[in-house]
Amino acid sequence: MKRKFESGDYVKFSVLGQDEYEYGYLDRYDKESKTWGVIVENSDSVTYISADTLTYMPYFIMSGEFLKKLIRYEATYKDYVKNVTPDGNWRSETSYEFSLGDMTAMIENLQKKNWNYEEFSDWAELVFGSLDDFFVCEGKPKFDSKHLTLGFSYPQNDAAMATAIYQTMYEAVLDGQENLQAANIDLALILEDIENYYQKKPIRPFL
Repeated sequence: MKRKFESGDYVKFSVLGQDEYEYGYLDRYDKESKTWGVIVENSDSVTYISADTLTYMPYFIMSGEFLKKLIRYEATYKDYVKNVTPDGNWRSETSYEFSLGDMTAMIENLQKKNWNYEEFSDWAELVFGSLDDFFVCEGKPKFDSKHLTLGFSYPQNDAAMATAIYQTMYEAVLDGQENLQAANIDLALILEDIENYYQKKPIRPFL
């Protein structure tokens, strides 16, 4: 049985009957003209279209497992696009609590994969931009209060170390840096910091 359209549904429709499509959200059904009002994506305009020419686009459920794969760079932006069509057509009722292990995996995967400018920027903007509200650190970060007056926070537990790494990547994206070199991020040095942290050796004030 064909699903009935509802207000708020995400749909696609052809442009002038050609193989070009536009997307939008259903606004309301006009009984007189028997057409749906479609709020066209990236536009304030409303276009009235017959239901017969509309295709329902089911949204992707962003699970905690998929969020985990994204933050660990086990899933890339390309993997996201395969599941979410078009970009932004997803819902999530959960967040993911990342750990130091997740941050370590992220840095290791970034280091060993042959990422490029476009792949990194798309992934980073997705994880640390669009999805930032869905990532929270596991545990309560604890820092060495003696160092706070010196202008930096020294991590005293796994949550603090994980937060420091996440914040380093987040700020690079926030500053508009599209690649690791421009952001002055040395992946090998971050892994060295993590190893020193586990061995209770001194690490640099900033990651």
